Amino acid sequence: MGIQETTVWNGILRSVFSFLDGIVFSLIKWIMYGIFDLSKITANTDIFNGIYSRIYVILGIFMAFKLSFSFFQYIIDPESMTGKSEKGVSKLLTRVIVMLGALILLPGLLFGTGGEEGLIYTAQRSLLPVLPRLIFGSNAGGNFEDSVEDSAENITVAIMNGFVSVPENIDEYCPNGTFASHKPIEKSEDFSPVLKEKCGGVLGSKYYVYSYNYFFSTVTGVLVIALLLGITLSIAKRIFKLMILELIAPVPIMSLIDPKGSKDGAFSKWLGNLISTFVDLFVKLGLVYLIIVIIQQITTQDMFNNMPSNNGLFRGAYLRLFLILGLIFFAKEAPKFIKDSLGIKDSGGSLFDDVKSVGKAAGVVGGAAVGTASAGIGNIAAAATSFKNGHGISGALTALNTPGSLIAGAFRGGNAGLSGAGKNGNFLAGLGKAYQGQSAKNSLAIANAAAGANFFRRMGARASNFALGTTPADWDQKKLDAYKLVDGAVKAYDEQLTSSALKYSGSYTFDGTTSSKLAGKTINLGDHKRYIDLAKQGDADAKSYLTGLGYTDIQDAERDYAINVEKEYKKKYAADVDSGTISDNNAALVLSAKATADASLKGVTLYDASGKAQSGLTVNASNAGDIRKYVTFSNARINNSPSHQARVQSAKNIPGKK
Repeated sequence: MGIQETTVWNGILRSVFSFLDGIVFSLIKWIMYGIFDLSKITANTDIFNGIYSRIYVILGIFMAFKLSFSFFQYIIDPESMTGKSEKGVSKLLTRVIVMLGALILLPGLLFGTGGEEGLIYTAQRSLLPVLPRLIFGSNAGGNFEDSVEDSAENITVAIMNGFVSVPENIDEYCPNGTFASHKPIEKSEDFSPVLKEKCGGVLGSKYYVYSYNYFFSTVTGVLVIALLLGITLSIAKRIFKLMILELIAPVPIMSLIDPKGSKDGAFSKWLGNLISTFVDLFVKLGLVYLIIVIIQQITTQDMFNNMPSNNGLFRGAYLRLFLILGLIFFAKEAPKFIKDSLGIKDSGGSLFDDVKSVGKAAGVVGGAAVGTASAGIGNIAAAATSFKNGHGISGALTALNTPGSLIAGAFRGGNAGLSGAGKNGNFLAGLGKAYQGQSAKNSLAIANAAAGANFFRRMGARASNFALGTTPADWDQKKLDAYKLVDGAVKAYDEQLTSSALKYSGSYTFDGTTSSKLAGKTINLGDHKRYIDLAKQGDADAKSYLTGLGYTDIQDAERDYAINVEKEYKKKYAADVDSGTISDNNAALVLSAKATADASLKGVTLYDASGKAQSGLTVNASNAGDIRKYVTFSNARINNSPSHQARVQSAKNIPGKK
């Protein structure tokens, strides 16, 4: 890395990324603590003693049966007793002796006995601190006696030094001896202080002593954390894998008595799984160390030949970024690739599989946290909404519903977090899904609070829906539907009455109770309306007709027609239709429309503007308009009722209800 000047922009970036890296490197150290602590955990063989004793009894019976069966075969086929095949007595006795020796010695040798460590755990404890030393160098890992803290510290420092170093040419810009007097970081707590050291210039603060490859340090650190978390989970699972392999060890060892047992039988498969499980930790952990070393070299441009060095800031960053991404994607297949190359059976799973599992776990935990927090916020918002909408303190407290909703939010968020993380372990997607799910629930809770749909109303709606298949909101809707039917039928009757009256050829004499202009005059409604329309078009005869009836102008005639004339004429016409005086086709249409309207009114109670009930109504020319007004008042009586709004909102909480 080259010399870095102490510009304002550079200072801001170094401060921001050093803060982030401080967090990242601290997490790496703590995760390494966990890795080394888990690697020292061994199964207590004493817990298997009771199981072993029962297994040995069963195996003893099986061995006796196997030997008896073999001798029975010898009696049937005496030649096989002396043959050189695998069925011969000598080979059988050899396998029995080998099996007994392995049964007595192998479990204790590999897994330990009497509180003593076996070969597997001793090798694991010895190799783990040596592995980083082999890859990072002599200062990285320590030796067999190193503590967990020292091993984790040394690995963290090794990562730091990959991104923080003293430029070799610093003596050209700062006092001679600067390079020799400043060593690589030796302790993780020195990370932030060394980044502030300056030199050169008139005031001795023009350049930074330590060059800092920020951004790449943060990105690499986050990737390392993800990989190490996967390794941690892998080690935890590995403990139980080894326990199971130890527990079932007598069974595959017993299979050695079978000629195929040591070749492709149970023992060979058990041994392959044991080796693969043991090596898996070192392959994955060693690969992480190797990735760290390679990324360090990529950032310093020392890894490859013909690596462009003067291609500009952005081109260089672009090149290094894709090299790092290529390395990470290679790491996904690397464990299987390495095991296959070494001829070791792969037990399945790439380096990222455990990271995915960590992602799923993080999705559950994070989702539960998001669900709980979001539920709490939703509770407060619901309580405030309830109080604002006039439901009082009791309504607000009911809407708050803190304990139950927080627990429900945690479960809901955890489930959504797991579902959202999916097979790829994308915990951010899990958090997003948990937030979306709880947000929808919060929106419902706020809507409940606004409408006054408290717990008791919601439970009542559910109980009614369960027992009767309907809710109180359904009952209200049934009334609204009946009102709508009445309004449509009465409107159809009134329109049909108007249409038939206009087509009637007869005339009626007005008595003046409605239209004073027409008092004592006889007119035909259709002709009268036609004269008004012609007068509007300028017809002289039509105007003369209206003047003869006493109208001062066309507007006067139109107004009187709309308010009085049509109304009085329809009453007289409807009376003749009802009495049967008029019985033509148009009259029949009026009677049919009336029958439909009367049927819609049957059993329906309407309410007037004062709230007085109107029941047992039948439609006629006089009350058709009033009935339609009653429908409007009745609709408003339900729709504007707080109880109805609470009922509707309560029903929305039932799955499948709208």
